[in-house]
Amino acid sequence: MEFASKYAYDYGGESSCESDDEADDLPLNNEAPQPIPVASVLNQNELTSNVCPAPPPPPGNAPSSTRSIDASIQQQSTNTKSSSAAPAAQWIFGGPPNPPPPPPPSKKKKKKKVRKTDTNVLSVKFGCLEEKTFTSASKPVKCAQCPAVMSNLEHLVNDLNGKKGDSSMNWICGFCGATNSVTESDAKTERKEDMLYVPEDQVPEPEKKEEQAEMKKEGEQSVDLEDDSILLFTLDISGSMGATVCQRGQMKDLDDDSDSPDGQSNDDNAVDDSQQRGSFFSNFFQNRNTRPRTAGPSPGGNQITLNQNNLRQASYDYLSRLDIMKAALIQRLKDMKKTKPNVKLGVVTFCTEVNYLADGTGSKQKSLSQKAVNDRDAIQKEGIACKPPGPLKQSADRMKTAVKGMQPVSMTALGPALLMSVAIAGQQNQSKVIICTDGMANVGIGKLNGDSPNDDFYDYVSEYANEFGVSVSILSIEGADCRLTCLGKVADATNGSVNIVNPKDLGAEYAGIISQKIVGSKVEVTLVLHTSMYIRDALNPNDKSKSWMKLSIGNVTSDSENYFEFGFKPKQSEDKNEDADLKEVPFQLQISYVNKHKAQLLRVITAKMPCTKERSKAEEEADMALMGAHAVQSTAQISKEREYTLANKNALSKKVWFMKQKVADPLQTKVQATTTSELDRYRVTLQHEQMDEAMQYGRNLSDSDEDSVDSFSLGSKKQKKMAIRAKTQKDSSANMMYRNAKMSKGALLKK
Repeated sequence: MEFASKYAYDYGGESSCESDDEADDLPLNNEAPQPIPVASVLNQNELTSNVCPAPPPPPGNAPSSTRSIDASIQQQSTNTKSSSAAPAAQWIFGGPPNPPPPPPPSKKKKKKKVRKTDTNVLSVKFGCLEEKTFTSASKPVKCAQCPAVMSNLEHLVNDLNGKKGDSSMNWICGFCGATNSVTESDAKTERKEDMLYVPEDQVPEPEKKEEQAEMKKEGEQSVDLEDDSILLFTLDISGSMGATVCQRGQMKDLDDDSDSPDGQSNDDNAVDDSQQRGSFFSNFFQNRNTRPRTAGPSPGGNQITLNQNNLRQASYDYLSRLDIMKAALIQRLKDMKKTKPNVKLGVVTFCTEVNYLADGTGSKQKSLSQKAVNDRDAIQKEGIACKPPGPLKQSADRMKTAVKGMQPVSMTALGPALLMSVAIAGQQNQSKVIICTDGMANVGIGKLNGDSPNDDFYDYVSEYANEFGVSVSILSIEGADCRLTCLGKVADATNGSVNIVNPKDLGAEYAGIISQKIVGSKVEVTLVLHTSMYIRDALNPNDKSKSWMKLSIGNVTSDSENYFEFGFKPKQSEDKNEDADLKEVPFQLQISYVNKHKAQLLRVITAKMPCTKERSKAEEEADMALMGAHAVQSTAQISKEREYTLANKNALSKKVWFMKQKVADPLQTKVQATTTSELDRYRVTLQHEQMDEAMQYGRNLSDSDEDSVDSFSLGSKKQKKMAIRAKTQKDSSANMMYRNAKMSKGALLKK
């Protein structure tokens, strides 16, 4: 638990809102124009259509009467400041024009209020689940009136009403003030600020745990022998994967068999074996029975030619998407065989059919029948019946052979392949599935083409994956339409990755996903505050009643972060004196999760924070990176609910705060610039979505929400709006939304 400031800012009577009209005066980088309401365009056309156009000049010599009229008109036009052909025509054909209608009464512009951003933000870093802390086998003692757990902050008092000889004790909750009874054994239990509650039968032996966590060294390369999770690559081998990709002259990048243009692998655990990398792609294609489909020179070598200026230039080479994907996967196999030898790596391919290649062992391979691709229960049964792949150290060579034999063919049964992969990986907790595709699901259950796509299927897969601790990542090939809005829901719900990638960057994406270690599944977070405070709800900013909140997260990795905003409730007259002496406030974070061994654990972190009524004091040493990550993440989280206008207001409020901060440190300045740039980019994306709505529906779908009074009508409108926006959202917009929703402090600092 990390705070954005050293102080909790109690704004007291200060206004907590600012007008978004004032904020709009601030410059925005790459700002898109505001959408033009179609209604205003129609009104303008109606006005102009009421004026008769000027007639064309008569051919030949005009009659004298006509010339005299024309002369009088010309003289009149010189006496007026502005004239047009239309009024002149009305003089000719219908006498003097009617005076223009009076303008409609101007409506007083309703100022929309946006809450001022402050530093009352805290971060939940789930990497703490890997850290050692004080462990207790006793059960947590909870307050009877709030979810708070008894901690080192509470005070014990004797029970004066107890029976004679009874040594029972009471403890006063530091959050709600309730008095709770506690047994003598619980009263004597040692309590720390950071505690891990573990069932008695799950308490690890320290020496044994250290042996299991030991990392063996092989030269400069670390080897993780503990990771024995299932890792499934679910690969699209439909006909579109045979499309070629032009690789401009940099055949060194391809022949180098590495993940980055400079020849160095992006995997932290990669091996520096450059002596064997130079001819990887050449050997890869030479060993194939058939050459890849190319539209240019063969990728067998790095051909250098001379241009007309006698300057050296490299030739253009063409590789299919599938060939590049296979080469990237084979490189991962090679690296992981040394760094993670016990990982159970397998492959599932899908076109019109779904095939489980397992680890290359023929007896484990299985094909999904054509009758089952539309039956959800049948697909799950087939997946559960499959044998998991064996350790990579034993199957690497078989896997390479199986991967090289894949050929592009037919259509895209992505939905059945996804569900089957999750069912296979769900046989072991904290496993991963990586989907790589370049097309929209169009075969079997979960197909997304047509007028009525099956979106609910992907919600079900998300719940199913979280139930068995499976993380799903989605990689979409650049230039393809995959309906990432639907697919990304699975990755977002299971804390996987979502990205649109260039085929040549697949190796780096694979490495990044593999390096993210799952540290907990079925994670639930509970934040408890003092009763004088509340947790802000971005979707319902007027609700200031919640002093505690419980969220279901699902899977988390060591890099995962979630953020909360908090504030102080408006002080009532009867309790004003009571809270006047509140110099510091308590916070308690409870993380309930299931570990790798399927043990249910509870981590409780309790802290106190001093209060201040001075904004400048709270912002004096604010953590700009934490504030920036929260700004980006919170905006994306709001837009996931399809509340684009509200998300835009949130981004604008955060940007105003950042632009007002005076920072001198170079790192803080960089964070400030990066955050405002990210917010601007996302605001432009949201505005483009709303401009498309205005062109298609005549207005932005968010416009009618604020004027609705009937809650039932408002709820119905929001459901329709969410359905429409989910259906029409572009893949690029969905990709940015899902990636920003996972923004962390560390990720922001790397930008």
